[in-house]
Amino acid sequence: MKRRALEVRSACAANTTRFPSRPIRLMAMKPATTNKIGSDTRGLPHDKRGEVEPAAWQAFAAACQSGEPADFEKVPLGGTRKHLNPIGTLAVSLSGVSPTQIAIPAAPALASAERGGEAVEVYWQALLRDVPLNELRDDTTNKDVLAAVEEINKLSDFNGPKADGRVTPGTLFRANALYLTRPTRKAVPSRHREFWTGH
Repeated sequence: MKRRALEVRSACAANTTRFPSRPIRLMAMKPATTNKIGSDTRGLPHDKRGEVEPAAWQAFAAACQSGEPADFEKVPLGGTRKHLNPIGTLAVSLSGVSPTQIAIPAAPALASAERGGEAVEVYWQALLRDVPLNELRDDTTNKDVLAAVEEINKLSDFNGPKADGRVTPGTLFRANALYLTRPTRKAVPSRHREFWTGH
């Protein structure tokens, strides 16, 4: 049985190596601004303006590039907060594909029109948080929903869902996907009593 288990595990490991590895883009190592605004600088020392100290940033970037635990120990900390599991991304999975074989698209650049479009959408979503979901339909008369659609359609680079090339009330906030905005409760019948579940 031990031999069979080894054969199965070896075959599974061999199969996972057939998945192509995706190139990892180190966005944090190439910030758009010289003062590193818009990049993750948590835990590093900052000056009185809130900008990261360049030497600390360079030490952190070097540690991320090398992946060596000793290099992370050399990174100056800004206070008592420590880096939690900074080399977690280098972990190897013992089952399934390796996490490094799965890529996530890089976030849009901080100063890009695409990032601006995402921000406009999120602000409108906050403003309309109390609008019932059934108002997010193409025949709506809700003036706030219509105003959001109008503004988002004026954006130069908005990549959210569209119908015939335009955002509509039915595609607003990705409304063509099912999601809940508020906790719901529903009765779950049982043989002896009724239970309530929260989602």
